[in-house]
Amino acid sequence: MPVVVKKSRSHKNLFLIQFEEWDRIDEVERWRDAELWIPIAEAAVDQLNEDEFYSYQIIGCSVKTTDDRSIGKIKEILSYPANDIWVVESTETDKEILLPVTKEIVKKVDITNKLIIIEWMEGLESL
Repeated sequence: MPVVVKKSRSHKNLFLIQFEEWDRIDEVERWRDAELWIPIAEAAVDQLNEDEFYSYQIIGCSVKTTDDRSIGKIKEILSYPANDIWVVESTETDKEILLPVTKEIVKKVDITNKLIIIEWMEGLESL
């Protein structure tokens, strides 16, 4: 069902959204916990800051280290209050690598070329 977002804001781990179609909370209550999907063609990519990305832009990206070692591809994003964790399907082992999304680790995100450059740190392989 198409709806128009009138305004929204984040609140703790949620987004509070007001829709054009409804004025009262009791009209919207039945949609609580529903998923909201936005067509990719309508995503406001041009309004993102330099270090912001949509999940669909990150999933599938190749991951390499600053010394050009191939790590794998991002297959999932886990969201936590401190930072996101990118789940990387390793090209070297059958294990997943849990990559904390921090400035110390993620050095470059190249959406155009679907490539992410990271600074490898001891302990990442054992996460």
